[in-house]
Amino acid sequence: LTRSFRRLMEVVVDRQPPIFTVTINRINRRNAVDATTARQLADAFREFEGNDSFLVGVLTGTGNAFCAGADLRALSDAKTRLKTIPVGLGDGPMGPSRMLLTKPVIAAIEGHAVAGGLELALWCDMRVAAEDAVLGVFCRRWGVPLIDGGTYRLPRLIGLSRALDLILTGRPVDAKEALAMGLVNRVVGPGTTLQAAQELAKQLAQFPQQCMRADRLSAYNGHGLGVHEGLQQEFDRAAWVVQAEALSGAGRFAGGLGRHGDFSKIQDSTSEKAPGHFLTRTVTSSQQPQSRFRAVIFDLGGVVLSSPVNAIREYVKQEGIPTLPFLKRFAASPAWIDLNCGKILPPEFCRRFDEECAKDGLKVNTLKMMSGMDASMYIRPHMSSCILQLRSAGFKVGALTNNWKTVEEGNEKKMSEYRSGNTDVLSGIFDFMIESCVVGMMKPDPAIYELAIKTAGVAPEEIIFVDDLGPNVKGAKKMGIHGIKFETQEQTLAEIQQLTGVKLMQPAGSKL
Repeated sequence: LTRSFRRLMEVVVDRQPPIFTVTINRINRRNAVDATTARQLADAFREFEGNDSFLVGVLTGTGNAFCAGADLRALSDAKTRLKTIPVGLGDGPMGPSRMLLTKPVIAAIEGHAVAGGLELALWCDMRVAAEDAVLGVFCRRWGVPLIDGGTYRLPRLIGLSRALDLILTGRPVDAKEALAMGLVNRVVGPGTTLQAAQELAKQLAQFPQQCMRADRLSAYNGHGLGVHEGLQQEFDRAAWVVQAEALSGAGRFAGGLGRHGDFSKIQDSTSEKAPGHFLTRTVTSSQQPQSRFRAVIFDLGGVVLSSPVNAIREYVKQEGIPTLPFLKRFAASPAWIDLNCGKILPPEFCRRFDEECAKDGLKVNTLKMMSGMDASMYIRPHMSSCILQLRSAGFKVGALTNNWKTVEEGNEKKMSEYRSGNTDVLSGIFDFMIESCVVGMMKPDPAIYELAIKTAGVAPEEIIFVDDLGPNVKGAKKMGIHGIKFETQEQTLAEIQQLTGVKLMQPAGSKL
């Protein structure tokens, strides 16, 4: 593969699949970050997250410094000072510090990683430091607070006592002490951290990626949960990976690869896909469904996945805003796609959108709606295990993805990429996926159900269709399909359990 470089003023990006290296390029400021640099850092990691060619990221700095934190000289100028936007309404002051990516990032630390630079290093999953590196909360001296995750991440990495020592005193920590306390993961010779970090990144890129990413996110999201909730979220995130990657991996081990802890060869030459790409496996079962139903089809976006659109529904319900008129207007705007692609809506758009809603008599505060919103897509707790249990019991299980005709033509490419990404990631847990075209929220296309019946290969009366939109459920019933209107996860699982006879795992505290 050829190496390509792109100069982005204050940030240099080296794209060499599967590694994506981001370098802060302000050597005359010891790589201190101003507003422009922060924006470019955030944009660079958004690109990394959205491009399937790149599996592991590396963050470093030019010259003999990783990052000296915020550019204090820029604070006096409104154009160059870091932006302090409330959480949920934009990027962190240092750029990517509020992002929880689905892929790992490694920090390559030469020289100083202090103040906000330490926070960027803490944001990374792993840290490789030079023997002469120095880390610390140097901003303690100037009254500049930690607002890029320092007080959140540092205690979780090294424990509260050690974290308070560094936070309160601001003292410097050398590489040897940092390694001993777990602040860094590797120590190498000066001038070799980038090479070492990239070699480590290549090692991570060899592994089956969906499994590694599921375990990584479970470690992040499980912190602070009780034992039951922590184990449950771990299972829900990883259960489908068993079918996607573990079975084929076990087969390679049985074939002689990786014996005695050998990491040098874990992929055989007959693998059709490179490591890191999703491998689809089919759940096989000798059982036959113990009910009159033989197939269950879930709406993907509204039932299986938790998404910003679901959070929006909750908001309009709490505020007493008429749901369907609002959602019809929202789904027709670029905002719907932007949110589902992980982007936070800018304040100017929110203001204009509120004005447009007001013309329809809808009193909406979109900025309030966006505050604290999680713009990520993830499988609802217990849904993956529910799907696998149904398949193991002999049911055919499919997912329906919708392509809204109301979306403007200018967003077709973005929408296509979004649908493609979700389909690639989720295809492993379903027997089949159906992509359909919906004319509008109030007019479901009958072709959806005809396609569902044909794809499932069973009679209409043998299908259970689960959707969160009433008109779609009514449309299914008109075709002879049994429809379930998704209101809550507990209610939906209870109805599926009653109809199928399959004892499904229930959320903690469930009365079922």
